[in-house]
Amino acid sequence: MPKSIYSADQHHNLRVGATKVNIALRRIIDCENVQPLFYVPSIAVIAERGLANWPIETEVISGRLPEDRHKVMPLSEAIRQLSIEERRLFLNNVGNRSFLDYREFRIVARRSDYYDDFFNGATVYPYGLWFVRIIDASSPDFVVVETNRARVEERGHVSVNIGPLPVEREFIYGILTSAEVVPFCHLQPNPAVLPITPSNSGYRIIQRPEAQARGKAHLARYLEEVEEGWRKSKSSQRMTIYDRLDYDNDLSKQNPNLRYKVVYLKSSSNLAATVVVDEPYLVKVGDSEVKINGVIIGHTLYIFQTNDVDEAHYLTAVFNSNILNDLITPMQTKGAYGPRHIVKKPLEFPIPQYDPNNPIHRRLSELGREAKEVVCRELNRVLQKLGYSSVVDGYYNYMYGSSSSGERLGH
Repeated sequence: MPKSIYSADQHHNLRVGATKVNIALRRIIDCENVQPLFYVPSIAVIAERGLANWPIETEVISGRLPEDRHKVMPLSEAIRQLSIEERRLFLNNVGNRSFLDYREFRIVARRSDYYDDFFNGATVYPYGLWFVRIIDASSPDFVVVETNRARVEERGHVSVNIGPLPVEREFIYGILTSAEVVPFCHLQPNPAVLPITPSNSGYRIIQRPEAQARGKAHLARYLEEVEEGWRKSKSSQRMTIYDRLDYDNDLSKQNPNLRYKVVYLKSSSNLAATVVVDEPYLVKVGDSEVKINGVIIGHTLYIFQTNDVDEAHYLTAVFNSNILNDLITPMQTKGAYGPRHIVKKPLEFPIPQYDPNNPIHRRLSELGREAKEVVCRELNRVLQKLGYSSVVDGYYNYMYGSSSSGERLGH
């Protein structure tokens, strides 16, 4: 079986013995470290009906077999080239999740106070409908945009080509994805056309008929192209492009009035988190400047929103710690390229609410802020050294430019 039965959520019942046929794991032969073998980490499972008695005995096999003979060589010969270690495998429970590991986890079974406050970012998909290059900003009322082909092809998204078309400046936003995030820092978000308007504590989606009724003729024309592109590429016949854009309200509940967004990677081998300041910023296009109206967090990230900058830096210090990263690793499913699927696993651990009266919390916040400054300046230096001058110019202005509130290093 795939070694994903150690941690994948869909195998929970098998691990805890809650299957209808009452299968109990008795012994496992772990072949993950045998190369070459299969394309995913693999194990052999010995089970029988009844109740499991944890921990169970496990044989961990490791070694390298000859590339040209590993599929046909006799077992007796293969064994001589492998090492076998006897270990014990524990069933662990953290929050509502179970996982198997060679260590026994003794952690208070309490989810973080932040568990319900983090949510998945917006499904701005397909990228080709929304991600754009601004190619002309000479008009004070609109900019001319076209599909950002490099971004779309890089991510393997549906081939859609929109533009060049004018769009009113008020609908130009930045979208942050996992590709721009490193621990404590991020690159400049991707310019995008988004049919949204701030509304109370979130955003409201503007569909094409409303855009026409409000006299937003350029946006309405752009949305014609978007709807046609969605019609050609969509996989769901029941969902409109506007439903997809605000799937599960993950766009409309991003609150522009909460200035600091703490984001972390949804799927990766390792955790990485940073603070994003959601406010308008300027980018240079030729001899003109374009105001990006704010930052929208994309679906490859999880997001928490606050107006407390100290709380934001406290959370990034916790999320970027080796301790939390090590704790979630055995809970992640493993594929051909290692652990993945972080989702809400970090929040299964009892990360407490930020308390400004707690000296440990305050010190963590200070360390998070200091790490932000160090990492961002080093990233800037590396980009300069590698010759990405155009990226660095915009990035530097975004990270360290002037701000009415003086809190630019929160980016």
